[in-house]
Amino acid sequence: MNALHFEDQVSLEPSFDQVEAYMLHVAGDSSVLIYHQTASGMEPGEFSRRKKHAWNNLNVQRNLITSFDLASMAFRPSDSVLKSIISVYRSNSVCSVLENRIRLDEKPALRLPVDCSLEIDLSAQDTPIFTKHPHTGEITRHLYPYATLPRFTLPLTDPGLLGIAAYTFDRGTSNYRAPCPLDIVQRFRELWSTDEIMAHCKVFHNQLPTPPSSPPQSSHGKSLISHKRKYIGDDQANPPKRIRIAATASRRIRPTCQRHRRADPKHAAVPSSPDVDIASDVATLVVVEPSSPLKRKRAASQVQDCPVQQAPTRKRPRKDLPTTTIPTRTTYERAAKGKGRFTST
Repeated sequence: MNALHFEDQVSLEPSFDQVEAYMLHVAGDSSVLIYHQTASGMEPGEFSRRKKHAWNNLNVQRNLITSFDLASMAFRPSDSVLKSIISVYRSNSVCSVLENRIRLDEKPALRLPVDCSLEIDLSAQDTPIFTKHPHTGEITRHLYPYATLPRFTLPLTDPGLLGIAAYTFDRGTSNYRAPCPLDIVQRFRELWSTDEIMAHCKVFHNQLPTPPSSPPQSSHGKSLISHKRKYIGDDQANPPKRIRIAATASRRIRPTCQRHRRADPKHAAVPSSPDVDIASDVATLVVVEPSSPLKRKRAASQVQDCPVQQAPTRKRPRKDLPTTTIPTRTTYERAAKGKGRFTST
């Protein structure tokens, strides 16, 4: 029980085969992290460059990630480590030159690994917690209020970032945990509020990346999002497919009210917007023009748009065929010719 456990040897279940990397601090623009960067001797922009490295990660079981994310569970460095962090904070809190600050990683007492205890919010957790011995592999069950939990060693995580996680946990769970002899919430706030630290924080604020511009806001605070299609320009070579379909449909389909009217190019219907809904047009335009032979057949009987004076038609005179004299034959001659005995003279 006295052996130091690693951070992946504690779980809410008796299995320990689902280890994931958990980022301790996601964004570096919070006020607490800016105070820490200033008081710990970090350079402007250093945290943003290194936040995905191992010094800001915990290798824990997957079933514990939610607890760490909600700050209902945290690894708290030992009091000796926290006192060394407070010592560096105190030196930098009265340093007026940004480049003359002391760094946490320059203190021998803050070298890795870090000896920690596992702090638990007793109002949010009452189920058993399991630990696995680093040498024997023995699994131990710990019941509420978890007084038998072992201590842990974190070989890769930065002690200053662990101290900020413990500060966040202590600030939110002061009424639901056992009291600590070292009140880091009060001590950290006193050292962060000096004039020198506040002046250095402005430099870190100026180094933060500018967020992308947001879309215009309406009077109700909601973004105004246009649902119209965006086009490259009027001179684009290939118009969108929707426009090509609308143009083809307008050439092939005519309204029912113009079934007996000849299309007038001067009064042809033009869509009011390029975003014409093809479905609504098909619902009202149901008559399809017949093929070309039927057009020519209907042209003569089609009603004109305006009365037209047509020239009177006259009938062509009938040309009678020339009369010919057909010789008459008697019944005897026709019968004889059929038998081959008749010879004409």
